[in-house]
Amino acid sequence: MMRALALYACSRYPVTGVELIRLASKLSKGLWKPSPGSVYFVLKRLREEGSILEISSEGEGERAYIITEKGKRTLSKMKDVLRRDLKKQALILSLLMDLAGIEDKVEMFKRLIEIP
Repeated sequence: MMRALALYACSRYPVTGVELIRLASKLSKGLWKPSPGSVYFVLKRLREEGSILEISSEGEGERAYIITEKGKRTLSKMKDVLRRDLKKQALILSLLMDLAGIEDKVEMFKRLIEIP
């Protein structure tokens, strides 16, 4: 999941490791806060495989990264896999809601993820 988030963020704007940690926490509503070691490990691997490029950043000592063409292709493939996985998980969630007797699945799902 960290690889997908890193590529996604790098495709939108130059991103640092610290920003990736904050983004993961924000998007997961605090449920996921990856460790710096895991984030920088993923960034190093993505850089080594040519999926991202390191660029100079404004903060001293901070490295920022942007996506490459190879990274864009990798991200596209990852999105396809994530869509298939999400469909499977949605089917399982739907089954669990049926078993729990929840009739309005859309409303319940919104409440689960706190969509106003």
